[in-house]
Amino acid sequence: MFSPLLRGRALVRIVYMLLFDAGVLWILFSWQYLRTLFPGNEDMPGAGGWVNAVLVGIAALVSLWATRRIPPTWKDAIVFWRTRNAFPARRAFSQLAQNDYRYRLETLQQKTGPFPADPVGQQALWHSLYRKFADVPIIRQQCIQYQLCYEIAALSLLLLFPMLVLVAIRWSSQSVLLLGPGFLLGQYIMFVIATHWTANELIKGVMALEAMIGDDLAKPET
Repeated sequence: MFSPLLRGRALVRIVYMLLFDAGVLWILFSWQYLRTLFPGNEDMPGAGGWVNAVLVGIAALVSLWATRRIPPTWKDAIVFWRTRNAFPARRAFSQLAQNDYRYRLETLQQKTGPFPADPVGQQALWHSLYRKFADVPIIRQQCIQYQLCYEIAALSLLLLFPMLVLVAIRWSSQSVLLLGPGFLLGQYIMFVIATHWTANELIKGVMALEAMIGDDLAKPET
């Protein structure tokens, strides 16, 4: 199910993206029908635009339902291509912290203690830092951006499967066979890359706050 952070405008963005995808797929499936609307093409056989609209709408709803219902490990496999310790915080201190020049690594280590070497330990330590800064506006915004990319990446691939079924049922031209799945695969790859980038920025942002400001920012004002 969607994270509590994905509400309001954030959830609306996912719906907008789904509507955009459905619109593009409907145009691809209904191109022969749309051509009959132009002067001189009235006698061309149409492909049933309203039927395609209903089928694409059903496919979109099925993919949205699947995105909200599949186990988190499945979604991690779709987006991160692994099921165990999928979130990049598994290498927060062994790799990501090493390449952040906003602070000295020794300063961070003085505040956190020795860095764990194993992925599980790194995940646990990073999440303990994240909980301190979760309500800081910049961290909250980075988290929303990451989760948006994560959900849209999963949605793009899940929409591909009903799309292939529609291609088999309503296949009208070679362009539909190539462009439809190609469009969704391209979008999926783009958002997978965006998910990895936003996740890394979130992880590094939390560690930077801990190193440079630490408990002073995490403490509530009195």
